[in-house]
Amino acid sequence: MNTERGIPSARSPLGPILVAVAAGGAILILLSWPLFSASVAPSLEDVLPLLNTSLILMSGACLVLGRHFIAQGCVIHHKRSMITAAVFAALFLIVYVTRWATFGTKAFTEQGWLRPFYLTILTSHTLLAIAIVPLVLIALRRALKREFLKHRRIARWTFPFWLYVVLTGWVIYWMLYRL
Repeated sequence: MNTERGIPSARSPLGPILVAVAAGGAILILLSWPLFSASVAPSLEDVLPLLNTSLILMSGACLVLGRHFIAQGCVIHHKRSMITAAVFAALFLIVYVTRWATFGTKAFTEQGWLRPFYLTILTSHTLLAIAIVPLVLIALRRALKREFLKHRRIARWTFPFWLYVVLTGWVIYWMLYRL
């Protein structure tokens, strides 16, 4: 380990991934505590939203780590973190579509000022979530083809949009399942 920067060495490919998985696991445990402390076992319908939130938060953790690594000049860790972020995001999408196809959507039942707030977040989240899919794929393709100037141009837009989608996804989960 490079003790000066606290960054795993290039020989340790799992460093950033382990940090993201540990963070996601901790979040999963904290958010799921009410589910598993109940006397009745949670249903798949209860667990899948939590799994989704954990996957997208792990994607976000890898995303932030990847941004940190490239700012520090650690290209190999940046690459590993960003690929891992994309894998977690893809897993999220698979679980989300499966949950949607199996159980449908959950309606937001709160009224008052929370309803327009929720709908505003949901609308912006949905539009940007749709927009970032091709942006992420293009950014990944350009990086893997070593077209770094083109990659950097699109990554400047992709990063904040992706981070916004991660954070608003967590807020939406919280408003739907924890309010």
